[in-house]
Amino acid sequence: MRTTSGRFRALSSPRSDEEWVFVSLPAPDEDPDAHEYEPTFVAGSDALADVEPGALVSATLDWEASPPTVSELEVERATRYRFVPETTNLFEAAQDAWAEAVTGGSGMNSTVLRNTDGEETGVCYVFGDRGGELFAEFERGTRPIEPLVLRVNRTRDDDGTARSVFVLDPVGDPFVAVAVAFDREGLLARTMRDTYLDD
Repeated sequence: MRTTSGRFRALSSPRSDEEWVFVSLPAPDEDPDAHEYEPTFVAGSDALADVEPGALVSATLDWEASPPTVSELEVERATRYRFVPETTNLFEAAQDAWAEAVTGGSGMNSTVLRNTDGEETGVCYVFGDRGGELFAEFERGTRPIEPLVLRVNRTRDDDGTARSVFVLDPVGDPFVAVAVAFDREGLLARTMRDTYLDD
């Protein structure tokens, strides 16, 4: 049996409900900016029955079949990823971040998100997308979001708290927003779900 083991971001596949996209992640002591984030389509199986898209997992892939299957899996952090196409009513902080990027002649920008008490609750990144393909590349895993999320994980001392990541493609705007809520069950994540999702 030909198998490989590693750490992966488990994402739902944009092309079929019967498969997943596993994006390879660096080891804990590896530089996240130097890692090659390779996406692999993986067949759905019982091992993935309780996994939510976006979870950081340790897994063993069995390559005897195509696509490969998961023979062993452990969830390290139950982060949740949501991809929202044709987003309307994009939140003001993301709009302001993009306006600053345009003013500065930059193709990207970021801003810290805070609650009404001034406490940091997340971070938002905006990326120019004049070609209109960036959202799809994020969804397929061919353009990695992972360095952004891993940077959050490594800079916050919060005992492995699960994140909630929202990738938003605003209607009529030439950019994509990626919002990382520090706490999956926190107010920011709940507000984002209520605003942009049906659940």
